[in-house]
Amino acid sequence: MGPQSGKSLRPWQGLDIPQLLKQFSISPKKTLGQSFLICDHVADKIVAAAGHDDVAVEIGAGTGMLTVRLASHYKNVIAIEIDQRLKALHNMITADFPNVVFVYEDFLKWIPRPTEIPTVVGNLPYYITTPILEKVFFQMKPKTMVFMVQKELGARMVANPGSKTYGALSVFVQSFTKPEMLFHVTKNCFYPAPEVDSVVVKLEGIYGYEEVVDPEVLEHVVKRAFQQRRKMLRSGLKKEPLLLKKAEEAGIDTSLRPEQITVEQYVRWATLVKRQNTA
Repeated sequence: MGPQSGKSLRPWQGLDIPQLLKQFSISPKKTLGQSFLICDHVADKIVAAAGHDDVAVEIGAGTGMLTVRLASHYKNVIAIEIDQRLKALHNMITADFPNVVFVYEDFLKWIPRPTEIPTVVGNLPYYITTPILEKVFFQMKPKTMVFMVQKELGARMVANPGSKTYGALSVFVQSFTKPEMLFHVTKNCFYPAPEVDSVVVKLEGIYGYEEVVDPEVLEHVVKRAFQQRRKMLRSGLKKEPLLLKKAEEAGIDTSLRPEQITVEQYVRWATLVKRQNTA
């Protein structure tokens, strides 16, 4: 099945999303963190950033704003949506796109088939961002990911060592991908409007580290280090001499604070900890 003609997209430009939801008797659920994208230009830019390929997975299809656009760029689109109330709306908005398959399931419980998918796109809920990223990174391993996240979260994902926003999430994301901040999205581009603005971040997979270091070990090392981020490592980890010893063996200056240690150093440190655990 090939991508559909761009002509089919035109009826969906300029949709009144609040009115459409009302038409289908759908009220956004706070328990699901639902804030639906309503700005066409944002949807266009996200899909343009994702590019073209065979298969795309969309996390959280919502009203289908991204879904129909992805369908014009990809041979097949798998749209995951937990809210089954949106079925009738999805059937209408993708009527001209037979290359779209909707899966009404919690993404964290969904089993990817095929297991390797080139592109993943989505608007990630703040409260489960890390579990979603873990599933995408380690089960799906896409080449390209384009995610809309809360502004503060996006800043942490792309932060450099030494900055105030550099932390455990920065190390995790940058251990397995190359992140790039693309653009800002005002909260007025959502219905209902959330309390904060969002950003769109593009991640390019740079897999390989997971063959050397157990992600769980990396997570443990990084979290322990950042528990006292303003202290020098030698002070913050003085009650964990083995962990501190492995940091020194990794060539890390333990007079540094956790926020001054590079991603590569954390990976090297975690690798030595893993070897110790399996020795």
